Amino acid sequence: MNRYSGAILGSSLLFFGYVYYQSIKVESTFLVIIITFGVFALIIPLYLFILSLISLFSKSKCTDEIESGTLFLEPEQPDCHDKVLVIFTFLFLLICCALISGMVLSNEQSRMAVAESRNVISCACADIASWLSTAAQELHQSLVPPVDMVFYAYNEDLRNVAMLLGQPIQQAIASESGIDLVLDSLADIITESEDLSTKVSSLRESCTKASLLATAASEKISDLAQQLDSLRQHCVEKDIPLCDTLRTNTLHIMMKFDSILQEEQLLELNNLGVTNLTQAISTARKEFRTLPTAISSQTERIRADILRDIENRRQIVHNSAKVLNDIVRHLTAGLHSLARQMDMGLDRLNKSSFGLCIVSIILWSVVSAIFLISGYAEVYACQILWEGKYETLSTLLDRPSPLLYNNDGIFDVLFKDLYNVTVDVPVKNVLRECEKNEPAYTVFQLEKVLDVNKETSYFEWDELQDDLRRLTNSIDVGFLKTISDKFNKLLNRILFVSDVNLTTYRMEYNGPVLGKDLPSFVDQLENVAVQVSDLNTAGRLESLATRTQRIHLSNIKPLEQLRTELVFKLTELELQMMPFRRKLNISLSHIHTAQFYIDNQGDVIAQKKLSTFISRLVSHTAGWRTHVLSAASEHAGRCGPLFTVFAAIRTLVCTKYVSSLVRVLNQQADCILIKG
Repeated sequence: MNRYSGAILGSSLLFFGYVYYQSIKVESTFLVIIITFGVFALIIPLYLFILSLISLFSKSKCTDEIESGTLFLEPEQPDCHDKVLVIFTFLFLLICCALISGMVLSNEQSRMAVAESRNVISCACADIASWLSTAAQELHQSLVPPVDMVFYAYNEDLRNVAMLLGQPIQQAIASESGIDLVLDSLADIITESEDLSTKVSSLRESCTKASLLATAASEKISDLAQQLDSLRQHCVEKDIPLCDTLRTNTLHIMMKFDSILQEEQLLELNNLGVTNLTQAISTARKEFRTLPTAISSQTERIRADILRDIENRRQIVHNSAKVLNDIVRHLTAGLHSLARQMDMGLDRLNKSSFGLCIVSIILWSVVSAIFLISGYAEVYACQILWEGKYETLSTLLDRPSPLLYNNDGIFDVLFKDLYNVTVDVPVKNVLRECEKNEPAYTVFQLEKVLDVNKETSYFEWDELQDDLRRLTNSIDVGFLKTISDKFNKLLNRILFVSDVNLTTYRMEYNGPVLGKDLPSFVDQLENVAVQVSDLNTAGRLESLATRTQRIHLSNIKPLEQLRTELVFKLTELELQMMPFRRKLNISLSHIHTAQFYIDNQGDVIAQKKLSTFISRLVSHTAGWRTHVLSAASEHAGRCGPLFTVFAAIRTLVCTKYVSSLVRVLNQQADCILIKG
């Protein structure tokens, strides 16, 4: 750090020495004039010295007359020359006092300027250090926190891939294929299937009940027929013609109620039922709803790789941004060291003020040289500092600099102790652009130190680009190609088994239950019983008529009611089966269309949504890059305050130091010349 401060002080001394050397070399004519006037300035003192000697010799003559004993001395006449000499001497003293007073005032101004320079230098160093810290912080804030936000955005998006990628794919497939509408429409099929299953079950129950009644009635009818046949065989010869009218060949149950129970299609339709179809549809819906979770599982490893790539780049950016802190720390320490050394120098100057007063006595011997230096310091130094394009100042401080060691530039000296930090910018460009309050990143060409364009070139991050391409190939929605297989088979089977010929059964049950009309047969038995001659036969016929009447009321009539109910149920089932089969065909057609679209366009839809998701990820890094480049080149770390400090120091040097020094030395020179 001492080397840094010494370099600054040494360069300052060399700068002024170089300026004085240039002024002496250029103004040789002025030197000749100064020497000439110096010679002329010595003539008057020599002349006065000679007059003093003559006056001394004239005084010695009066002394000789007194010593020789002359009693009456000649009275001396008043001489106007002495009075004039007194007056001019008095005026000379007044002028010298005025000049001395001016010297004192100018010297006091110089002293105050030197005393004020302590605060000025301290404030200037503090302002520059503050600007360095602020500029570095603004550049750091424009680069590092945004990359942390990029990492957070990637983390959130990749963690919520089921919602941001899976659900859009699911919604797009559902919307364009209509599979969700198909699954919803199957609710009507399920409802009607449940209704049909209930009616088939009721029909089978009625058939079972009718079959049991028919069996019981058939046994009783058979027993009745046997008794009638036995009666006919035991009729007397006279009553045989009447007994032969009682025919029993049609006395049996005509309907077979168990035929419906043996119908396999109705049995399978009942067994398929609602449970199997509901379960199959629920399974398909569940598989379709698990699409986001499936996509999340498929991309789990690749998402981890992408996040790791972003984390690595984030760490690289953090490490690269540390160079800003190193530069600020180095320059701030140098500024503080310079301020301390200047402060110590001013303290030493104050302590040695008495010695300086003694030294000032001999200034008259070098008055012309001092006059030359002080007068032309204002011309050259201030002209260099106030020059519009700062060409001369840039020539003195840029590489190769005639004021610095090894022909280094001012920035080479400043950043000599920092590894891999190079700033090679003309001083004139720095001052002109800082005067316009341009950003420090472009003014000092910091891309050689921290290239934000390279740091934010996400499209050149090979690992990230490779992982994004892997993500593109990781999505597979092929499992949706079998989503409708199970319930599609069930619906096709239901369509097949529902194609049962119920008309045949309905027509069959429209006929008579018994081959003979029992009420008429009862009347016939009663008529024959009245006409037969044998009382025993007549009694038996009366008994059989009563039994037949009882069979009709207890067996045949309920059976006929069940038959009517079966015919109604068959008719109702037949009327409902036709629209059900029509809806079933429509649903199967929709399922086939939706499944065909999923099979052929599912991957295309997934790739489109995946492309949108990747674009969302890339937009985070693209926005970060745009923000960083804009901030670095347009907003962050404007160096206007740096030029303000330079302008303040320039004003202080020229208006306080150089001008005061010129006034002091000019007045000293005038005073010496007048005294001479």
